[in-house]
Amino acid sequence: MAKIMKLKLLYLPRFCRDFEILEKSKSDEPVGGIHLPPIGIATLTAFLKSHDVEVEQDDLMIKTFYYNLTHQKKIDLRMFNDENRVNNFIKGDYDPTLETEGEKILKLTKCRGVDVFGFSLYEAINPSVAGIAVVLGKILKEKYGTINLFGGGLPEEVVSYLLKTKFFDCSITGLGEKKLLNFCKMLEIGVDIKKIPGIIHVDESGRLVGNDFSEQPGGEYGVYGVSGDVTMDTFVKPCFDGLPLNLYKPNICGKINDEYHEYRILVLPYYFIRGCPNSCAFCSLSVSSKWVGKKPEEVAIDIKELSEKYKTKYFFFLNSEINPTYEYAERIAEGLIKNDVNIMWSDCANFWPMDENLLEKLKEAGATRLVFGIESASPKILKYVEKPLPSVAHAEKILRISHKLGIWNVIDLICGFPYETEKDVHLTIKFLEKNRKCIQEATISKFRPEGRMRENSEKYKINILKSDSKVSRPGHIIPFNEIHGLTWERKMKQINNHHDKIKKVIDSTVPSRPHPIPRIPKMKIEELSFMHFIMWWAEEDKGWDKKRKVFNPGWAL
Repeated sequence: MAKIMKLKLLYLPRFCRDFEILEKSKSDEPVGGIHLPPIGIATLTAFLKSHDVEVEQDDLMIKTFYYNLTHQKKIDLRMFNDENRVNNFIKGDYDPTLETEGEKILKLTKCRGVDVFGFSLYEAINPSVAGIAVVLGKILKEKYGTINLFGGGLPEEVVSYLLKTKFFDCSITGLGEKKLLNFCKMLEIGVDIKKIPGIIHVDESGRLVGNDFSEQPGGEYGVYGVSGDVTMDTFVKPCFDGLPLNLYKPNICGKINDEYHEYRILVLPYYFIRGCPNSCAFCSLSVSSKWVGKKPEEVAIDIKELSEKYKTKYFFFLNSEINPTYEYAERIAEGLIKNDVNIMWSDCANFWPMDENLLEKLKEAGATRLVFGIESASPKILKYVEKPLPSVAHAEKILRISHKLGIWNVIDLICGFPYETEKDVHLTIKFLEKNRKCIQEATISKFRPEGRMRENSEKYKINILKSDSKVSRPGHIIPFNEIHGLTWERKMKQINNHHDKIKKVIDSTVPSRPHPIPRIPKMKIEELSFMHFIMWWAEEDKGWDKKRKVFNPGWAL
C-alpha cells in the first residue's frame, strides 16, 4: 500500500529593498510592505488538493518581514548575501549565527511531520535567495531527514549550485503543476526520485540531468485561444488556505474625499491568460506569439467563488493583457456582469484591440485600473520594435475614453531602444504633456533586448554583449552595441540621459504617488479605496504614522 506523503510548499524570503530601506532609516519604525499572496504556491496547492495530495503552504517572505517589524532582534537577511560564508557553512564549517538566523526563519512555520518541502524561489539571481534556500535546506535535511525540492523561474547556474550542495533532491522548473503532481504520486508508490519524469537532479558524476516529462494536452480545464481547446498550460482556481491572510491586509489610513478612512482590504492575485498574441520584438513573449486563456464562463465562476470564500471584492489580475483579442475580453466582461460578480480589479491591457464599447463593458465588469504598454510615442521606434499599435493618436483616444469612464490609467514607457534619438524622446515627452489629465500613473524602464531581439539580434542591427550574471538583477541592462550606431559605452550614457529626461517629466506632469488620491470622473469611493491601497503599495517614502499608530505599507516586490 502506498504511503500517504505530506508536502509543504514554502515561499522563501530574500534580502530586498524593503529591508534596505528599513536599515537606512536608522530607526525601528517600519518601512515598506508586501501585500499580495504568492500566486505560484497558491495555484500549485489548489491543483494538488484537487488530486488528493496532502499539501500545505506558507509564506515565509511576509512572515519574516512582519517579524522584523515587531521584534527588536530582527532576522538578519543580509548575511545570506555573503556567498563565501554560505559556502563554508554548507561544506561543514560551524557558523552558529548563520544557523540561528535560518532556524529563526523556519520557526515561523510548522516543520515537524512534513515529508517533502518544496521551496518557491523568486528573483533567484539575487544571491540571498540561493543563500537562504541552501541554509534552510541543510537544516531541514539534517534535523528532519526531509526530501527537499525547489522551483521557480531559475537560471541554470542557480539550479546547478543548489542541487550540487546535496541538500536538495531535485528541482522542478517551468510550469510545474502536472510535474509536481506526478512527482508526488510516484514518490508515494516508492519510485526512485532520480527516475521520476519531469525533475532535474544531479547524477553520480555531478552532472545536471533532466528527466523527460511527456505532458498530454487538453481535457481537464477548459481553455480558449489560438489553438482552440488544446491547452499549453493548466489553469486552476488558486487556493489561499494556510497563508497568513491577515498579513496581506495592513492598516492603511488616507484622506479620501476630505474624510479619513481606515480600512483593511485583502487583494487577491489571479490569472486566466498565458502568453500574448502580439509580437513586440523586445518582449520575451515574442518568441512564440501565442496565447491561451481559460474559458470566460469558468473565469467568472472562479472569481465569484474566491470573492465569497475570502470575503473580498478586490483582485489584481496577473495577465499579460486583459484583451489578447477583442472577442475574448468582451466575453470575460460579459461573464462577470452576467454572473453578478461584484468586484474591482486591475490588469494590463493593449491599446489594440480596444474601443469605447469594450471599455464600457470592462468598466461595468469592475475594471478600476488598466496598465497600457505604449513604450514610446515615436512612430519610428514603434515600427522598429514591431508593436501592433495603429497609431499614437489611437492610444490617446483610448486613454481619453478610459479616463472619462472613471478607470485609473497607467502607461508603461521604455527608453534606450536601439537607434533611439533625442527626437524620439521628445515625442514621448510631448505625449506625456498632452495627455497628462488622462494618465494617473506612468513608469519608465530602461530597454533590455529579450525575445526575438535577443534571439535574432542581427536582424535588429545590434550586437549583444556578455554581462556578469553575478551582479545582475531582474530588470538589469543587457549591454549591446548598435551595429550602425553607438558603442555600448556611449549608448549607456545616452540611455541614462533619456531616462532622466522622461522621468523628470513624469514627476512633474504625472505625479505617480499622490496623497490624497484625486478623484477622477465616475470613480466611486470604494474604487478610490482600492486605488489608495495600490498607491501605498507602490510608495517608497511613507512609513509609520506616529500620530495614528498605523503602518503605512510601502512598495512591494
